[in-house]
Amino acid sequence: MAVRACALHAPADPAGLSSEPAPSRPSGLAPWPAGSPRQLNHSHRLQFSPTGSSHEQNVRSIWASQFPERCERFLLVEDDLARAGLGFSAKIWAAALLFAVREERVLLEVPRGEIRRRSLVPDLDEGHGVPNTPTEWEKLRNASVPTPRWCDRAPYTLQCFYAAWSHCTPPTERRYARPTGRPLKMSRWPHAAPVVIISLTRFHHLGGFWHSDPNAPVSEAMSFLFRPRPWVVAIGECVMREAALVPGAFTSVHVRDSVEKRKEASNIRGKLPSTPASELVAQMLTRAQPGATFLQTSSDRAAEAFEAFARRSGTPLAYTDNPRSDHDSWGGWSNDSSTTTLQTTVGAVNAYVAARAALASSPTDSMWTWFMTATAREFWAGRPAGFAAVSLGCAAPGSSAFRLTVMGSAAAVQRMQGALQGAPEAGLRCPCSRGCPISRG
Repeated sequence: MAVRACALHAPADPAGLSSEPAPSRPSGLAPWPAGSPRQLNHSHRLQFSPTGSSHEQNVRSIWASQFPERCERFLLVEDDLARAGLGFSAKIWAAALLFAVREERVLLEVPRGEIRRRSLVPDLDEGHGVPNTPTEWEKLRNASVPTPRWCDRAPYTLQCFYAAWSHCTPPTERRYARPTGRPLKMSRWPHAAPVVIISLTRFHHLGGFWHSDPNAPVSEAMSFLFRPRPWVVAIGECVMREAALVPGAFTSVHVRDSVEKRKEASNIRGKLPSTPASELVAQMLTRAQPGATFLQTSSDRAAEAFEAFARRSGTPLAYTDNPRSDHDSWGGWSNDSSTTTLQTTVGAVNAYVAARAALASSPTDSMWTWFMTATAREFWAGRPAGFAAVSLGCAAPGSSAFRLTVMGSAAAVQRMQGALQGAPEAGLRCPCSRGCPISRG
């Protein structure tokens, strides 16, 4: 059933710009940098990835870097990565943060079009910098600049939905460095410049910049960047309360299906499970963890199919009440900024709820899976049950072979693997069910 009692509406002032005190530097942070990060031995060529550093040390380093005693060096990034979903964008943002830490810079997201705004709005050319009041933001919004990717109201960035990345504010001086080279030439990177401004697309085009390193603290970076604001948490808790979803006592299934995603998967030879195959996956999960199923999907057809499946199987089903279609409509696919804000709200709330499932499944060939894994790891790693994720190679009647990632409580993941060995549902086969590589946290 759709959970209709919980309105998926972002507040008029989602970041509390006019109602809350400005972010402050948390107490107890060590001075940063403690030695020069660029002089450490790193496993990644560009990202902060010190060898031999523990999870706790990496977390402290990221927080100290983003909340320095003096706000002097900045990496300002404009998210212009149009038509990339939140999952893929988050991957590039995590790499940008780790690069900023290594560069001893504070990473800040600036509104889409900020690079152009400085030439469009005279006040900025006079050195007044980036405004901080809703009125000033409205002035810039009316300039001839692109529609914001995620949020149609101040601050027009992901910080509508997630906590501030720093207490530092964007510098007011006009002088800033813009890296050169097409594609981006890291050999020409302006290391000495106090302020560097760049677009997320330029980082994306430099594959070696964001390609993962197993030793890089990507999960720690994700946990820092995507801390949901209280209003997102409140909606997530409302959904769970209304649907009787108790943390650790329900499952979640992500069905990724759209015209655009099917085309993308075909181009990269990726394989997505069909909706009937996802129903078999849901049965498999509930056999390992009895209880309700929380459905994540942007597809109206998948939601209708799962409603019918729930009635046939007697499985309690819940999903957020929002518009769905056969086309993607977030992160630049839609020119309607209010639709974009709604879809980002839906994504943030769904990630919050799914992270609390005992078992959550998602197609491995979807970048949302990467985002889900990071949020679930953050939730379960701090609890006695611990976190685990497993990658499965599966096949089902009426569906081409597909890769599936199952994550959640370590004990529940182990039960799920046992369920696969027992009585597979109606032809669902996941041969990598014994001896699969398991990620723990």
